[in-house]
Amino acid sequence: LRLLLLLLAVVHAPADAYKPVIMMHGIVGSYHDWDNYVVWIQKYHPGTISVPLNIYNSANSSVPLWTQLQGVLDLIEETVSGNEAYANGYHLLGHSQGALLARCVLECMSDHQVDNFISLAGVLSGFYGVPDMPPFQLVNETAEVVTEVLYTEKMQESFSVANFWRDIDYNNYLKHNIFLPVVNNEISDNITEAYRDNFLKVGHVTLYGSPQDFLITPWYSELFDFYNADETRSDMTKQPFYTSDSFGLKTLDERGGLTRTAVSGVPHARWQYNEDLFQKYVLPLLN
Repeated sequence: LRLLLLLLAVVHAPADAYKPVIMMHGIVGSYHDWDNYVVWIQKYHPGTISVPLNIYNSANSSVPLWTQLQGVLDLIEETVSGNEAYANGYHLLGHSQGALLARCVLECMSDHQVDNFISLAGVLSGFYGVPDMPPFQLVNETAEVVTEVLYTEKMQESFSVANFWRDIDYNNYLKHNIFLPVVNNEISDNITEAYRDNFLKVGHVTLYGSPQDFLITPWYSELFDFYNADETRSDMTKQPFYTSDSFGLKTLDERGGLTRTAVSGVPHARWQYNEDLFQKYVLPLLN
C-alpha cells in the first residue's frame, strides 16, 4: 500500500514540481518575444511559472550593457526574493544579447539559484564582422572601420553592441571595450573573484548555436568559440578566459556542467518561434 501511494504521488505530482523559468530577450526585442515559450511551457508543464523579463524592450535594448545588467539583476532579485516558488531554484534562458546578460547574472548575483542556464544563439564570446544578410549587406564598411567607431568612448558608454564588439586585435579589445573583458575577468588589474565564485553556483549551462544563424558573427561565438587574429576558428578551450579559468568556465566544463550543441539550419530568431526546436532542445532541460 505504501508503494502504491508513493507511485500515485509521483504520477500526480503538482505543477510546482517544475521549476520556474525566467527569460531575457535580445537586442531590438522585447519580453513579448517569449510569448510562444509562455504558451508552450504551459502546454507541456501546466502551472509552471514563466517570467519573460519586461525590461529594456525594443529601442531601449541598445542602452549600455552595464546599465542593462544592473536593471536585470534588480528585476530578478525583485522577482525571486521572498517568493517560495523560487526557493528550490529556477531556470534562466537568454536569447542573443539576452543570453550574454543572463550569463553575466550568474557572475554578478551572489545568491542566485539557477539550476539550468540555457543560451539560445547567445553572443557569448563577442561579435566581430559584418553579417552577410540584409540590411547589413548594404553597409559598405569593413569590420576594421566598425571597430574604430565602436571603440570610441562615446559609443562604449551609449551602445550595447559596442560593449560586446570583440576586435580580433586582442590588446585593442582589452584596451577599449569597457564591458566584455571586464565580465570575462580578462583585465589583469581589474579581477573580481566573486564573478568566478558566483558563476560556479549554476547547476548546468547549455549552449545552442547554428552555422546558419546568419546574424551573430562568428556564429560559433554562441558556443564560446571565436576568431583567431587571422579570422580562423579558435575553440573555446583556446580562449584566454578559458585557459585562465578567469570566470570559472574551465572548471564548469571539467566538472561536466557545460553542454555545447551546434544545430544545423536555425536562423537567429527561429529559436523563439519554432515549437519543434523548443520541444527537442529546451523542454527536456526544464525539469
